[in-house]
Amino acid sequence: MANEIPKRSSQRDVILGLLALGLVLSGIGLLVPYRSPENGPLVGQPVPPLAFRAPGQAPRSVSELRGKTVLIVFWAYWCEPCLAEMESLQALEQQMEGQPFVLWMVHVGQGESIARGIPFLPKNLLFGNTPEELEAFRFNGLPHTVLVDQEGIIRAEYEGPRNWASPEAVATIKRYL
Repeated sequence: MANEIPKRSSQRDVILGLLALGLVLSGIGLLVPYRSPENGPLVGQPVPPLAFRAPGQAPRSVSELRGKTVLIVFWAYWCEPCLAEMESLQALEQQMEGQPFVLWMVHVGQGESIARGIPFLPKNLLFGNTPEELEAFRFNGLPHTVLVDQEGIIRAEYEGPRNWASPEAVATIKRYL
């Protein structure tokens, strides 16, 4: 019986310690400012000089798209959140038809054969970039999306999936047409 008291005390101390640690960590999270799409690390800067490779085509550069608003989506075929936003990206591309807008979907891995397995093939499906080339965009997860205005300036960065066909998303893109 005497041995049970310290044991209970130890368990209680561990639980209290874990709760305190959780509070400290959540407090640290509260100190980190919310990162809205308009204050990402690249917002306001020129889009990094990067050549994208489309299957069977010569490398293309974002700089050749001056005069058009460009939505660059970094994704991977194994990324479920990436695949979840495909339908809305397809709807966005259809909504923006005939406007100075380009959707580029950049697969972050190697291998063009994966295109057969995805539900939506955009007009500009790009592959073959090295990790060093992609590093300039400083993303930490997928999908990662960058909105570039007609002058080649990054106007917003988005982490995670979005409904790109929503009125809010379309209005944001149209603001830079």
